[in-house]
Amino acid sequence: MTENKRIVIEALAAGYIPCGLREYAFQVCTRLVRIRPHWMQLVFIVPPGMTGCFGPEAEYIEASDFKAKLMRTVPMVKADLFHALHQICTVKSLPGVKRQLVTVHDINFAHTKTGRSYRHAEGRFKSRVAKASHLAFISRFAAEDVARHFPYDQPSRVIYNGVTPPDAGCMKRPAAAPQGDFLLHLSSLDEYKNARLLVEMMERLPQRTLVLAGNCKDKELERIAAAHKNVVMTGRVTDAEKTWLYANCSAFLFPSKAEGFGLPPLEAMHFGKPVFLSTLTSLPEIGGDQAYYWPDLTPDAMAAELERRLAEPQNPQARILHARQFSWDTTARAYIDFYTDILAR
Repeated sequence: MTENKRIVIEALAAGYIPCGLREYAFQVCTRLVRIRPHWMQLVFIVPPGMTGCFGPEAEYIEASDFKAKLMRTVPMVKADLFHALHQICTVKSLPGVKRQLVTVHDINFAHTKTGRSYRHAEGRFKSRVAKASHLAFISRFAAEDVARHFPYDQPSRVIYNGVTPPDAGCMKRPAAAPQGDFLLHLSSLDEYKNARLLVEMMERLPQRTLVLAGNCKDKELERIAAAHKNVVMTGRVTDAEKTWLYANCSAFLFPSKAEGFGLPPLEAMHFGKPVFLSTLTSLPEIGGDQAYYWPDLTPDAMAAELERRLAEPQNPQARILHARQFSWDTTARAYIDFYTDILAR
């Protein structure tokens, strides 16, 4: 490219409470600024007070909720390309911009919702994809899942997320963490994460302890966990506490029913930990041959498989090398390549 091109990126997720989307926005955008070619002018739509959050060598548009919604219908920003970092962005498209890229992380609603709730989510997703000239997906599964449920004809690419290696030099033991060995599950603890199933499994493993980490909004999960002496709930954990849990657990358990990617298993693999996953959605693609899998999601079968696998010789270094394949620099370079091809059309 010889002519400067202006790329506007909706990065309002940078202001979210700590979650996967906020991590994704910070990691991708920071690296885009660092490695962009000289002709690529990056402009980020960010929450108020966050100008400069990805580095000084970019432009920023601060947008309140009202302004962000107004930008969807009123031509306020000029761009050669608009990129919505995820399908639930507040600014889903920019009027007057021909090239519009949307990154689709998942359509978990297709696996977890029914009835009116499903129809509402379906309508919102269809309207967002219809406005995109190009699509990116964070896994092959996500691309295939969308194609099955909502066939599309836009040019697309699979661009994997990266994984930030947990900082082993910054760890803090959570106050609720048990003494001795423990199994770990860390997530949002939403129903589709299947944490209740893990609690049922622990009835078959009285000699082991399970830690459930995350901001639980499921009162039934809290009730049944409290009835088990070998299940501990920590509540929301800080990054330092999360790192301590990964570093000190004996295995990481993630029997999720719906994932577009699945960061926590790879974070645990950075410590060489055995990881147990369901065979559903994107998890086999992400865990590869370095994870163990539960094809039968019943408490008896899960408990037996966990004990059998943990008794085998372990290869922590192979898991570490597998996790290192998922790099945010690689993710950012893949987006820059996609931007370049879109703009050349």
